[in-house]
Amino acid sequence: MPRILMTYAEVAEHFGGDAATARQSAIALGITRYKGPDGQTYVELSPMMAQQYLQSKLAHTTTDQQVSALRHAASIMGERSGFAASQAA
Repeated sequence: MPRILMTYAEVAEHFGGDAATARQSAIALGITRYKGPDGQTYVELSPMMAQQYLQSKLAHTTTDQQVSALRHAASIMGERSGFAASQAA
């Protein structure tokens, strides 16, 4: 299962409620939280929450959109690892 990090506002937007409730729930459930370089706190979704999130996202996108998103993610990952640069040389 992929590791998905979301801000409290993003959790609230997707799962319902508000950011304060999302924060309180994350603390009460002992969900892993990280302080991002942008100063925001990110919640690592549990496997069950990640599955629900991904199923919801996939249900609202076309196959072409999904393939495009995967290609974009792969290009970013390649750039970060230096793979793209080594392939071009």
